[in-house]
Amino acid sequence: MKKFVMAAVLVCGGLMLGTTASAQSVKLKKAWASAKEAATEGQAEIKKACGADIAVGFNEASFKNLEEIEGPARWCGGSVASGVAYMCADADYKAELVKKVKKVTCTYDASLKTESKDNYGNKLELKGTELIHVYNKDSANVSEKVQDFLKNAL
Repeated sequence: MKKFVMAAVLVCGGLMLGTTASAQSVKLKKAWASAKEAATEGQAEIKKACGADIAVGFNEASFKNLEEIEGPARWCGGSVASGVAYMCADADYKAELVKKVKKVTCTYDASLKTESKDNYGNKLELKGTELIHVYNKDSANVSEKVQDFLKNAL
């Protein structure tokens, strides 16, 4: 009898764990689909403003959980892409931007400090033709910091 009860507990426990993992997996898939849709919209905004195809994407491994994907990952297609697109309103910056930036990659780093002396939690780098923006859920002035960086980097 003990073996039967133990087997039933293991099976039920396994089913419950499988259901929880499956539900989490569905939520993660939906969150990534939403973030990628926002990135596609951001890419379209850049194309409209700059007349160039500049890819917008993620370092997906850096976004560890649902909260990071639902919030900060979506910002990539919003604030980050808007900062890039805004630069194309100026013909001089636009010409340089479309030559020098071919891809925007957003990376999450929970350890970034968000004080003003720390650029409000925004770390930007132009590596080859890739603009890398590292930020976290507490980062501020995202679009403005992208613009400030590009003004100096182009």
